[in-house]
Amino acid sequence: MNYKFVDMKTKILFGLFLIILISCDEEESKPSDEFTLSSSQYKGFLFEEMQIISFSNTNDSNPDFVVLAQTDENGDIVSPLLTHPELERRFYLSNSFDNYEKALSSYNNFEIPENYHLIQSALNIEPNQIWLIKTNSEKFGVVLIKSTEYNKDNDTPYAEATFKAKKIN
Repeated sequence: MNYKFVDMKTKILFGLFLIILISCDEEESKPSDEFTLSSSQYKGFLFEEMQIISFSNTNDSNPDFVVLAQTDENGDIVSPLLTHPELERRFYLSNSFDNYEKALSSYNNFEIPENYHLIQSALNIEPNQIWLIKTNSEKFGVVLIKSTEYNKDNDTPYAEATFKAKKIN
């Protein structure tokens, strides 16, 4: 038996395994409660299923919110925004923090405030914000904004938000 050939074959298989492991999709390596939505997708987030869903789905479910690009009076993109597909009042900014650790601590210990006023859209989305969101099932969910991106490429506004999400009650 040619041991050099077997040794070389093992090295090649091991190398291929490492390449496959390293090239796994970034989305799959995210925690199960972390999601990314963009305005270029025809998708939104549904708390009931704790997942991103397409607007045209087999369950005929509407998402609890979608991400769009917020623009100013000149058409310049200023941030992502969260809104309900039917523009219902469902959003409340619970808090903003200077850093992620403080925001995460508040998110992990989140309680629905006694006094809140729901607004039509979550505007000026920034990292380290916590938003209370009324769901389609008349319950609540909360999101912690981890990161945002926005720009205007080829006259098409683009916005994206990565967030942690959980159901409340």
